Amino acid sequence: MEGRGVTKDVARAMALFQQACDGGFGRACGSLGFIYANGRGVAKDEARAAVLFKQACEGGDARSCSFLGGMVYEGRGAAKDEALAATLYQRACDGGEAGSCAILGQMYGLGSPVARDQVRAVSLFQRACDGGSAMGCFDLGVMYASGSGVVKDEARAAALYKKACDGGDAEACGKLKKPPE
Repeated sequence: MEGRGVTKDVARAMALFQQACDGGFGRACGSLGFIYANGRGVAKDEARAAVLFKQACEGGDARSCSFLGGMVYEGRGAAKDEALAATLYQRACDGGEAGSCAILGQMYGLGSPVARDQVRAVSLFQRACDGGSAMGCFDLGVMYASGSGVVKDEARAAALYKKACDGGDAEACGKLKKPPE
């Protein structure tokens, strides 16, 4: 697909992904789904991508569960179903997808489409942050800054904003206090 060490051949890569997918290798179905979702070498086809992500997710590919969760949440390529999206994000989070933990934490923090639970949101943001999600660190910082679901702790919030900023979250960088000039 990328042409690393061999001549780039999208058609051949897709044929190999399809063969592996047909053989039960979930990650290959997810790779095909990504190709169709983004129109990389083929016409963009979100409905086909959703089917492939579902197959990959059911085959244990957490990353595909996350991609499918986003599509279902937004109603792209599949019927809009926010509750199903939450279930898919939970599956992805349980499979180690830190970004999915952060998204699920936001759902619990807002109380949509799941019951509002600030303590659960904090737990999910912590899991996301520990897994390398800058968004998770930022959202956890917000919880500490406001005292939502945790004891308010400005120093902890600042440390989390710093970690999120270091991870590339521009909004977190804006939260860091600037030293006086």
